[in-house]
Amino acid sequence: MQQPEQHTQSRRNVLKTAGIATVALLALPGAAAAKTTPKGNGYGNGNGIGAFLNAPAEFKNSPVWTGGIENHKRESTVTVTVGAMTDVDVPNVPIPSAPVAFAPQAIVVSPGTTVVWTWPTYEEPVAGIPHDVVALDGSFDSGLQFPETATDFSHTFEERGTYLYYCTPHGAPFPVESFLGFEVLNEFGMRGAVVVA
Repeated sequence: MQQPEQHTQSRRNVLKTAGIATVALLALPGAAAAKTTPKGNGYGNGNGIGAFLNAPAEFKNSPVWTGGIENHKRESTVTVTVGAMTDVDVPNVPIPSAPVAFAPQAIVVSPGTTVVWTWPTYEEPVAGIPHDVVALDGSFDSGLQFPETATDFSHTFEERGTYLYYCTPHGAPFPVESFLGFEVLNEFGMRGAVVVA
């Protein structure tokens, strides 16, 4: 007479079975939905201000942003200069500074605050440099303006969050033609941020 087969579970078989069950559970759609989605705007997890403002610039030494975030909470209107003077490093061009910055570069405001961007004028050799103010998320765009004919541009920030912006010719996060005639990415680091908190 034949003996009935004995079923014994070794520790290894138990762990192997548990491991297979865990992998099977992770493959279920509900488990995938529980996965966290990164927050932010593509420039770091969170508000991304440092990564965006300090991205390497073609003609400006790093770090590009050193001024911190200016507190303008509880102010109804805040003015930002478009084309503020800043140090530049352009090979074979004897100009140590040029009007290719936003000032202040980063601000924190309360919901409902209106930010007004203004274009100052300068004398030669840095006169007439055009700039624009373009939101990274596309929520505002001043259009390209020359300082001599520019009109102030404003935007009211109602929603809490971080709004990154740039000047297309001098800080675009995509390739543009430089003033020297070749393609560059983030020519002078002309970028800014508004934090609504």
